[in-house]
Amino acid sequence: MKKTIHLYSSAGNTGLGGFIFTLSQNLERDVLLLPLSKLPTPDPLRLQALRVEKNEIEADLPHLEFALGKFARGEWGPDAGRENGLKADIDAAKTRLRAINAMLRVGKGGLHNG
Repeated sequence: MKKTIHLYSSAGNTGLGGFIFTLSQNLERDVLLLPLSKLPTPDPLRLQALRVEKNEIEADLPHLEFALGKFARGEWGPDAGRENGLKADIDAAKTRLRAINAMLRVGKGGLHNG
């Protein structure tokens, strides 16, 4: 048996009826629309793990940026592979940090989301 898909939306969002019907037909599964107040409370251990990961990334980011700065200051010779790798690492860390911050902002669940 296929599981029901639960969608959560604000009370004022009335245009979802057609979308839910189409989604249900396309996926051949039941779709249930619920208000945001019915969101389940997040797992406290998951939130704790996100906070730890956030702290680790925030601690690592200055070191990565400092290492990248060595190319700009001429302390390290030209090495495009290493420089591009550092840029990619910094970009990935900042992207993950934004995602973690977004998850922690809505981490209260229920009516506190928004």
